Amino acid sequence: MLPSVASLKSFDIYRDGGSMSATFLDQAGLTQELLFPVDQASRKSSLGLDYRSPELVTFQCNTYTSPVTGASYPDWKSSSSSLSWQEAQQILEALAPLAAGFATIYPDVFPSMLRITASKTRDASGT
Repeated sequence: MLPSVASLKSFDIYRDGGSMSATFLDQAGLTQELLFPVDQASRKSSLGLDYRSPELVTFQCNTYTSPVTGASYPDWKSSSSSLSWQEAQQILEALAPLAAGFATIYPDVFPSMLRITASKTRDASGT
């Protein structure tokens, strides 16, 4: 089941050569990241960048308490699951109203993610 979007946190481009992400909070308050990992082999191709299957990364902050000192620290855990391009498109559609006018240093990420999902879902349907 896909998470419901509560608020948008950021858009990012990774220094690995083109992976992109949209980070948001879901209704339960968990940080979720929709990630489009770049296919590293495509970076060497003259056809341009391509992306592996999208991923949904869920971050959860737990508290670690030292048994020695009793001090508590945040302990971030993450889990990742693969998504279909259609599922990624559904998440982006839920983010669209929040993305309009969202201040970011990467204004091209959201439109790029929309174009990629449109292309991938069109390719998958054969039209």
